Amino acid sequence: MSSSSTSKLENPSLSSTPPLEYEQKRDDNIRRNQEFLRSLGITSPIPKRQEKSVKKSNKSADSTLPLRRSTRKRIHSSLSPDEDTPAISPVQTHVEESPLVAYVDSSALQYSCDHSSFKDPSLLPSCGPISGFRLTGKTMRDTRLTKIYSLDVSYLIFGGDMEEQIDQENQQQHEAGAVMSWRGSKSWISGVRFVDDNPMMLVSSSNDGKLIVWDTSKSAVESKSPLIVAESKGLHSNGIFGMDKCGHTIATASKDSSVGIWKMSSSGEVVAERTISGHHKGVVRGVCFGSPHKLADCGADGNIPLESCSQTVKSRHSPGAVNTVEWCCSNEFLLLSSGKDTRLVLYDVRKNSSDSVVHMMEGGHVSDFRSGRGGTNQIYKPAFVDNGMGVATTGHGSNKISLYSVATGKLLSEGWIGYDANMVYCTLTGAGGGNQRLWAAGKQINQFCPI
Repeated sequence: MSSSSTSKLENPSLSSTPPLEYEQKRDDNIRRNQEFLRSLGITSPIPKRQEKSVKKSNKSADSTLPLRRSTRKRIHSSLSPDEDTPAISPVQTHVEESPLVAYVDSSALQYSCDHSSFKDPSLLPSCGPISGFRLTGKTMRDTRLTKIYSLDVSYLIFGGDMEEQIDQENQQQHEAGAVMSWRGSKSWISGVRFVDDNPMMLVSSSNDGKLIVWDTSKSAVESKSPLIVAESKGLHSNGIFGMDKCGHTIATASKDSSVGIWKMSSSGEVVAERTISGHHKGVVRGVCFGSPHKLADCGADGNIPLESCSQTVKSRHSPGAVNTVEWCCSNEFLLLSSGKDTRLVLYDVRKNSSDSVVHMMEGGHVSDFRSGRGGTNQIYKPAFVDNGMGVATTGHGSNKISLYSVATGKLLSEGWIGYDANMVYCTLTGAGGGNQRLWAAGKQINQFCPI
C-alpha cells in the first residue's frame, strides 16, 4: 500500500480522478515525512523497510542456529559409547568418526575381484596318504611383521599372483608383498580369523585385551587401515593370549585365567555371552573349537579342560605348561597338544585322564640343541593334515617341517624349509575337502602342497 502511495506522489499524472480529502491529508503527511528523511540524508523510506525485512530473516536464522548446533551434538552423543553400557556392545565411537574419515574400496577387495575366478593348479585332489610336502607359490613377506603368531586363510585374499606360478618353478623364489597391511593394535596380535559367510570381514584379538572386527573391503584414504565394524575390551581384565572362532561364536583365552565366549552377528556386531573362570591357575594360553558345542583350552598349569563334558585332561608335557590344543578334523575324540618340551601329545578324550594318551610324538621336530637343553622357549603350533591321518609341525631351531602318523605316532618324513617357522596351518578346499594346502609362518609365510 505504501508503494502505491509513493507512486501516486511521484507520478501525479497517473491519477485519473482527484484524490479524496483523507487521501490528500495522507499524501501531505507522507510528503512531510519524506522531506524530513531527506534532511537526514535518507532519500527514501523503502530501503529502510527492506532492511527491516532482512533483519527479520537474520534474526530468525540466528534463532535457529543454536537449535541446529544442539541437534548436531545430540546426534554425536547418541553415537558415543554409554559408560553404563557393557563394553562388549558394538562400539560406536568409530561410527562417530566415519563422517570425518574417508573410506574407499581397499586393495584387498580389488585384488579379490580380479582373482576370485582363478583356480590354483597346485591344489590337486589327494590320491592316497601323503608322505611329505613340496614348496609352491611365492614367499609372502611384510617387513613390518617381526613374528607371526596367528594365521588364517581366505582364498579371496591370500591367493598370490597365481598367473605367474603356472609351470614356472623358478618363480617360487620370488616374494609377494602384502595386498593390505596395517597396525591392528598397540600391542601384539594374538589371533586372526576370517568370517565364514563374509570373507572380507576379519576378527582379531590382541595382548591389550581387545577384540576387533574389521571390514577389509574398505580402507581409510590416509591411514590405509580397514573400517572397524566393532571393538570390545570389556570381557577380560588382562590381555588375550589366544583366540578361535566357530561359525559366529568366538572364544578367547586370557592372561586373567579365564576364557571368554562371544557371539557375533552377521553384520559384525559382537556381544559377550559368558566368561569361564576358576578352571586354571595362571595364564590361559590356547583355545580351540571342535564344534560349536565342543571347546578345549589349555594353560600354564598343564590342565586341558573340555567344556562340553566338564572333563579335564592332564597333560603329559614336561615341563607341564601347554601352549596350544587342536581337535582332529576327522575324529571328534582326538585332541593334540604342544608345550615347552620336545613332544606332541595325542589324547583320546573318551578315556580317563590318567590313560587318555594315545601317542607322544617326538622324533626330531625340535632341534638337537634345544632337545639337549630339555625343551624350547618358543611356542610352535602343529596341525592335523591328510584328513586327520597325519600331524605336521615345525620345531624350535629345526628349520624344517616334520610329518607324524596319527595311527602309529611315528615320524614319517622331514623337510627342510630354510628358516625357523613357529606354526603351520592346513586348509582344505574342494568337494569333501580333497584339496589341501599347508601354510608355514614365522617371519614370512610359505605355501606347501602334499606329495
